[in-house]
Amino acid sequence: MDTIWSCGFGLDTDMQNNVNDPYLLHSQRFFSQDKIRRSIFILNRLIVELRKVWLSIFQLLGIIRYWLRRYIPVTKWLINENPATWIMKQANEMIEKRKQIGHTHRTDLLQLMLDSISDEDFIHDHQSPSEKSDDTEVEAPLVRKITKHEISANILLFMIAGYETTSTALGYATYILATHPEEQQKLQEHIDAHFDPETEDIMPTYETLFEMDYLDMFIRETLRMFPIAPSVITRLSTESFPIRDIGVLPADPHEFHPERFATKRHPMAWIPFGAGPRFQ
Repeated sequence: MDTIWSCGFGLDTDMQNNVNDPYLLHSQRFFSQDKIRRSIFILNRLIVELRKVWLSIFQLLGIIRYWLRRYIPVTKWLINENPATWIMKQANEMIEKRKQIGHTHRTDLLQLMLDSISDEDFIHDHQSPSEKSDDTEVEAPLVRKITKHEISANILLFMIAGYETTSTALGYATYILATHPEEQQKLQEHIDAHFDPETEDIMPTYETLFEMDYLDMFIRETLRMFPIAPSVITRLSTESFPIRDIGVLPADPHEFHPERFATKRHPMAWIPFGAGPRFQ
């Protein structure tokens, strides 16, 4: 998570060494919701037809918690702040600080999103001289792409995803390496082949990582066997059947075989993290 926050948003944290880091603590609390919220989540999985009802109840509980803590101070000792609310506050502060200092030379995810924000004043103030109007030039049109709220929501998403899914995937990858020594040896040789022994202390470049195809196949196969977010699929087949004479399951589905990803396939054939809101 330290890497995600540093590379994505220019924030220096120390979660690796400090177990009391506030960002780490609020991420943990996000996944340890109270019994009522957990029950609503389970009901949402069991009765998907009432998803809008469960979502409305979930949001209502958050509003009640917020107003109780705000107008009845004593409840702050009884009701913890919604971790998502705390993270969103930090996200808004990061956005405001970055807007105050203007465009930085640091090209991270936050800056890329801010460059596309639909804030007319912010975009106009940070246009290059050639884009601003004068006697001979015409002002460049503003392109509206993303809102401040969407940026805050993405920061929340990255923090939660970095805490749960990434760490879980790394755990499964470590398990595969421990139980498949031949794959561990092959992957080690593959990585060593892409680095010069004389410069082994230098961090790999994007180009080098892009060329490490077996590492990519290893990660994909790990996530195929141990999908991190399978709950996005709400239906399960009770029996095997072909679709247009094509089997749904791959050959030897329970065997760890990274080379199966050497063949290019349709992106929807591999969805360990789901496929977005348009997935049916």
